[in-house]
Order: sequence, then structure tokens, then C-alpha cells
Amino acid sequence: MPMVDNPFTMIKKSIEAIPILKQRVSINIDIFDVLQNDFRDFIIEIASKNGVNGDMIQLELLETEDIYTYYSQVK
Repeated sequence: MPMVDNPFTMIKKSIEAIPILKQRVSINIDIFDVLQNDFRDFIIEIASKNGVNGDMIQLELLETEDIYTYYSQVK
């Protein structure tokens, strides 16, 4: 699984923008984001810190060939 220094930077910035934009945001994620052990907790923590309700965040899973390899883990 590829690793990035700070894989959640754009997700964090997108969630932090919600109170400013006052609208729902759609964030593209890939399966390697989802497979990170702290992904779910990270989303919850950043949303909570910014007073963002979960229904203001739409996560869109990018479709790649890798999804078939990791389907059971992503599901």
C-alpha cells in the first residue's frame, strides 16, 4: 500500500472549509485513504473540531482497479 507523508491534508482542508462555505462538500477519496487505520477517527475528529455535522460531508470513492484487490477491506 503506498504511503504519503500527510495523506489527509486535502480532506482536512475541505472539512475546515465547510463552516466558511456554509454548504456540503464532496471529497474524493481512494481506497488507500480508507485502508488507513486512523481514517475514520480522523474524519470524525476534524469534523468535531470544526463543528461540522457528518451530513455536510460526502465522501466519494474513486473507482480504480485496486478496488477489486482490496474490496473486502474497503467494504
